[in-house]
Formats: sequence, structure tokens, C-alpha cells
Amino acid sequence: MALAFVLAAAGYCFIFTAHEESGESQVGTDETWSRVHVWMGYPTLLWLVVQATAGALKARTLEVLGERTFKWHGASGEYLLVAGYLTSLWGFWLKFNYRALGGWNTQLKLALTALTAALLGLASPPGAAAAAARRRGRRGRDDGLLGAAKEAERRKAAAAKAEADADLP
Repeated sequence: MALAFVLAAAGYCFIFTAHEESGESQVGTDETWSRVHVWMGYPTLLWLVVQATAGALKARTLEVLGERTFKWHGASGEYLLVAGYLTSLWGFWLKFNYRALGGWNTQLKLALTALTAALLGLASPPGAAAAAARRRGRRGRDDGLLGAAKEAERRKAAAAKAEADADLP
């Protein structure tokens, strides 16, 4: 997730630079349809900053204190993914994509749209993972490596107890 944040930040830097070099507006004031993409994009990027910050704080708190915080983080990430896909889909069809070269051709736009729609289709419905975890009696997703380590320690202790119990007369 940290890598995704870094790549998104780098992507925005490239977009900003391209707009600056071409003299285009950073906020989509030059075209009506691009405004929708901008109105979707900037909140999505801001949401990404909040999500990344919460994720880092959540991981740190879990590691240091063993407490779960920011319980909204998992579902928020799923919604953020959907927002990012939808923002991208809208952007593929803007007229100014490589305007100096005649714009993106329709085949490229169709291919990008199909691939992104497939990714959107593969994404679980927002909140589905948390709902499934609740149905299984857990409070959320697993704790990753920390949870696996705790589970391994629990199993090791249970095996040691079983072995000690077997040695009793």
C-alpha cells in the first residue's frame, strides 16, 4: 500500500508537470468534461493521503500496542479503490490526452477502459471482506504477519501443553 501511495504521488507529479508544460489548467477550467475528472481526482487523491496516513498509524499501533485502531480503514480502502478506477475511466475519454499528437486513439481508450472495468469487476464490493469476517466471528481482517506470528505461538504453546499432558501418568 505504501508503494501504491508513492506511485500515485509520482503519477500526480507527472500529470502536474505535463499540464504546466503544455499550459493547460491544473483544475480543468479549459474543458467542461475534464472538470468532472478533476472534481473526482482531487478528492480521490486527498482520500488517498488520509487512507495512507491512517494505514501507517494503524499498523504502528497494532505493532506497538497490539490494539486495532481505525476500524474504518479496510472498508475505506475498498471504496477508495472504486473511486480511483472510476476517476481513471473518466479520464481515458478526455479529448486532451496527448492533444499535440492527435489524442489517444479509440482502440487505446477501449483497451484501457476494458482493463480498468475488469479490475473494477474483480474488486470485491466495498465492505464485503469486513462483512465476511463478521460472519466468521472475527472483528475484521487478519493481522497479517503479526497475526500469523501470534497464531504460530498459540499453536506452539498448545502443542507443548499437549505433549506435557501426554507425559503425565
